[in-house]
Amino acid sequence: MWLTQLLKQHAGDVFSIKGLLCIAGSPHKHVFTGVHMMVQFGVASRAWAAGEARMSRVVITCNDQLDREELLAALRECASRYGVLLGVVGGMGANGVDVVAGTSQ
Repeated sequence: MWLTQLLKQHAGDVFSIKGLLCIAGSPHKHVFTGVHMMVQFGVASRAWAAGEARMSRVVITCNDQLDREELLAALRECASRYGVLLGVVGGMGANGVDVVAGTSQ
Protein backbone atom coordinates (compact mmCIF):
# COMPACT_ATOMS: atom_id res chain seq x y z
CA MET A 1 0.00 0.00 0.00
CA TRP A 2 1.13 3.55 -0.71
CA LEU A 3 1.18 4.62 2.93
CA THR A 4 3.43 1.76 4.00
CA GLN A 5 5.85 2.58 1.18
CA LEU A 6 5.85 6.27 2.15
CA LEU A 7 6.70 5.44 5.74
CA LYS A 8 9.48 3.03 4.71
CA GLN A 9 11.05 5.50 2.28
CA HIS A 10 10.74 8.54 4.54
CA ALA A 11 10.90 7.09 8.05
CA GLY A 12 13.14 9.91 9.24
CA ASP A 13 10.97 12.61 7.65
CA VAL A 14 7.48 11.56 8.75
CA PHE A 15 6.87 11.91 12.48
CA SER A 16 3.19 10.91 12.55
CA ILE A 17 0.24 10.35 10.25
CA LYS A 18 -3.45 9.89 10.89
CA GLY A 19 -6.58 9.90 8.86
CA LEU A 20 -10.26 9.28 8.36
CA LEU A 21 -11.14 7.84 4.95
CA CYS A 22 -14.39 7.78 3.04
CA ILE A 23 -14.13 4.85 0.66
CA ALA A 24 -16.53 4.64 -2.27
CA GLY A 25 -19.33 2.14 -1.67
CA SER A 26 -18.52 1.60 2.02
CA PRO A 27 -20.91 2.73 4.76
CA HIS A 28 -18.04 2.68 7.27
CA LYS A 29 -15.55 5.33 8.37
CA HIS A 30 -12.07 3.90 7.81
CA VAL A 31 -9.32 5.19 10.11
CA PHE A 32 -5.56 4.89 10.42
CA THR A 33 -2.81 6.20 12.64
CA GLY A 34 0.94 5.85 12.54
CA VAL A 35 4.21 6.93 14.07
CA HIS A 36 7.41 6.70 12.00
CA MET A 37 7.22 3.29 10.23
CA MET A 38 4.38 1.76 12.26
CA VAL A 39 0.80 2.24 11.07
CA GLN A 40 -2.51 0.67 12.07
CA PHE A 41 -5.73 0.57 10.06
CA GLY A 42 -9.27 -0.03 11.25
CA VAL A 43 -12.94 0.80 11.00
CA ALA A 44 -14.41 3.49 13.24
CA SER A 45 -16.94 2.43 15.87
CA ARG A 46 -19.78 4.09 13.99
CA ALA A 47 -20.70 4.31 10.32
CA TRP A 48 -21.46 7.50 8.45
CA ALA A 49 -24.75 8.95 9.69
CA ALA A 50 -27.56 9.71 7.27
CA GLY A 51 -27.01 13.21 5.92
CA GLU A 52 -23.50 13.49 7.40
CA ALA A 53 -20.96 15.10 5.07
CA ARG A 54 -18.56 12.35 4.07
CA MET A 55 -15.00 13.59 4.10
CA SER A 56 -11.58 12.01 3.84
CA ARG A 57 -9.03 13.74 6.00
CA VAL A 58 -5.32 12.97 6.31
CA VAL A 59 -2.85 14.79 8.54
CA ILE A 60 0.89 14.21 8.11
CA THR A 61 3.38 15.71 10.53
CA CYS A 62 6.78 15.80 8.86
CA ASN A 63 10.01 17.73 8.61
CA ASP A 64 10.77 20.06 5.70
CA GLN A 65 12.78 17.42 3.80
CA LEU A 66 9.66 15.76 2.39
CA ASP A 67 8.73 16.98 -1.10
CA ARG A 68 5.21 18.31 -0.63
CA GLU A 69 4.17 18.19 -4.30
CA GLU A 70 5.45 14.61 -4.70
CA LEU A 71 3.58 13.59 -1.54
CA LEU A 72 0.30 15.16 -2.66
CA ALA A 73 0.56 13.66 -6.16
CA ALA A 74 1.15 10.20 -4.67
CA LEU A 75 -1.79 10.65 -2.27
CA ARG A 76 -4.11 11.65 -5.13
CA GLU A 77 -2.99 8.66 -7.20
CA CYS A 78 -3.50 6.28 -4.27
CA ALA A 79 -6.93 7.72 -3.51
CA SER A 80 -7.96 7.21 -7.13
CA ARG A 81 -6.65 3.64 -7.24
CA TYR A 82 -8.39 2.51 -4.04
CA GLY A 83 -11.65 4.45 -4.38
CA VAL A 84 -10.96 6.88 -1.56
CA LEU A 85 -13.19 9.89 -2.04
CA LEU A 86 -10.80 12.81 -2.04
CA GLY A 87 -11.45 16.24 -3.44
CA VAL A 88 -9.73 19.52 -2.65
CA VAL A 89 -6.22 19.35 -1.25
CA GLY A 90 -5.32 21.84 1.48
CA GLY A 91 -2.05 23.61 2.14
CA MET A 92 0.99 23.32 4.35
CA GLY A 93 0.38 24.24 7.96
CA ALA A 94 2.78 25.21 10.71
CA ASN A 95 5.51 22.77 11.76
CA GLY A 96 5.41 20.77 8.54
CA VAL A 97 1.85 19.53 8.86
CA ASP A 98 -0.03 18.80 5.63
CA VAL A 99 -3.78 18.60 5.90
CA VAL A 100 -5.60 16.92 3.02
CA ALA A 101 -9.38 16.82 2.90
CA GLY A 102 -12.16 16.36 0.42
CA THR A 103 -15.88 15.79 0.40
CA SER A 104 -17.46 12.87 -1.34
CA GLN A 105 -20.84 14.34 -2.12
